[in-house]
Amino acid sequence: MKVFYFSESNYRVSRIRSLIETAVDGEYVDFLHFPLNDLLYFEDYEEGKTLIIDLSPWDEILLPSLINPLKILEKSGCLVEAKVFVILGSKPTPKVEATLATCPLIQSMYVVGGDQDVFFNFLVQELTGKANPIEFAALKGMNVETPCLFPISLRKFKKEYAIFASHNQIPWEKIEVQDSLFEYFSLNEVSLRDAKRKEKSFEYTFSLPLVNHKGALKKGEVNKGTFEGHINKQMNQFLQNQNDVAIIGEGEYFKRIASLMDYESNSHVTHYEDFTNIFHDLNKLQPELIILNLNDLEEDNEGEKLYDGLSTEQCQALFEEIKKISFYSPVIIVFNSKSDSGTLQDLFGYQKILSLNHDPSREFILNLINKYRSSTQREITLEKLIYPRPEHPFSSGWVKSTITLHEISESNVTFSYQGEIILGSWIRLEFPFPLSLYVYEESASNCGANFKGYKGKIMGLFGLEEYKLRVFINLAFQDPQEFLKYYVNHPTFLKDHLDKHLKGLGVPNEEELAEKKRVEADYLKKLAEEKEKQKEKENEPTP
Repeated sequence: MKVFYFSESNYRVSRIRSLIETAVDGEYVDFLHFPLNDLLYFEDYEEGKTLIIDLSPWDEILLPSLINPLKILEKSGCLVEAKVFVILGSKPTPKVEATLATCPLIQSMYVVGGDQDVFFNFLVQELTGKANPIEFAALKGMNVETPCLFPISLRKFKKEYAIFASHNQIPWEKIEVQDSLFEYFSLNEVSLRDAKRKEKSFEYTFSLPLVNHKGALKKGEVNKGTFEGHINKQMNQFLQNQNDVAIIGEGEYFKRIASLMDYESNSHVTHYEDFTNIFHDLNKLQPELIILNLNDLEEDNEGEKLYDGLSTEQCQALFEEIKKISFYSPVIIVFNSKSDSGTLQDLFGYQKILSLNHDPSREFILNLINKYRSSTQREITLEKLIYPRPEHPFSSGWVKSTITLHEISESNVTFSYQGEIILGSWIRLEFPFPLSLYVYEESASNCGANFKGYKGKIMGLFGLEEYKLRVFINLAFQDPQEFLKYYVNHPTFLKDHLDKHLKGLGVPNEEELAEKKRVEADYLKKLAEEKEKQKEKENEPTP
């Protein structure tokens, strides 16, 4: 079995390797460690692979390094049947968890300091195909309705409507939206206009509830000007395609970079392997920025002339096509050129050329696009489509709904839902207390023809949640149905009841657990700073 471990540091590599090797009981594990930035260029197409992505302890800082590459890898088919697990340094907020939940590739998360046994049993079960050897006590036969949250992602919006996507079928009625862009404006209730079933998701069109008048606004009312003003104050968190960019270069490397730039820049970025198709699109799209990879002639061992990248002869044809289009003069950026900008300008008879004599990188190209964009930046307007950045909390949220609980243990939940849930989805239980579930299997339902049954694995138990769940199961074990029915209507009573039991057991409180996490985070930060200083010292030029 093959495990790919991506992390920003080497701090936990040996620990994770050891835990996996111990848990699989002697079976061989091919454990490979890579920097987190290498995730974008992952190209192992073997089935049955497992990816562990460690964001701790800088979870929210590193989150953008995870969400966009995962979505690109899924789209390109590199993670077919892959198992993806995420390690976090602290319990994610509901907003951050909603962002993670929009990536159905993520099958489980582990919060450092949390229930290690549950997480690694789940991981090993996925690695080996063997059933979980640990049996947990379970509450059965409950059949109690309880509130839950379904994750949604805001794909795009303009003044008339907004389009959400979800891996769950949402009831056709006014619904409550939490932790998204619209919560900022207290626009929590929205009305569905249209719904479409996609291959692996549902797409919903909502009316954007903006009032037309410009006068004094009542509480909960928002007009177009107020909405646009807020969007432009946080312009870097939103995309509105204001430029077209073409990236020309051979291979999967350039294709991935172009895909990522399309996510991360305020531009529509198109990738071309060569000049064949760009000539067809040049007049129609007229990209304002063209990035290409130019390599000089090289010779192999037998003296044969080879091209690695584009030749100057090929580029000459591009400039001839550009000159044919009236009032069109894009900026051309050339990588891997041994000639300076002036030489290329004279060679091609074109002045707007920037020549660079090094390889392109994700960070460098994004910086170039952003610098060009900032020089031509226009205010974002609701007259055109606006795209929230996929990694930003504004782009994700939760929809409130209801499920019927049948069975719950320390590791699994069985429930019914009046609608369809695509396997691989996340949902979040609100009762008996917040619990995140990975829906992995369909099951029988006794709630009628309109209901479907599902099984979900509990993810990311941390701190008091572990104790609460165990105490809750013990308290409700004799008569779970009556116990739950009472406390669904009296959730505050349940919280007080659990707190009393936990205090009697000598369980640490939230403040003590938070302090423990803070000390660990400070230690890891200090360790990383020391390693960075050591690296800088090693890279200093020798006198």
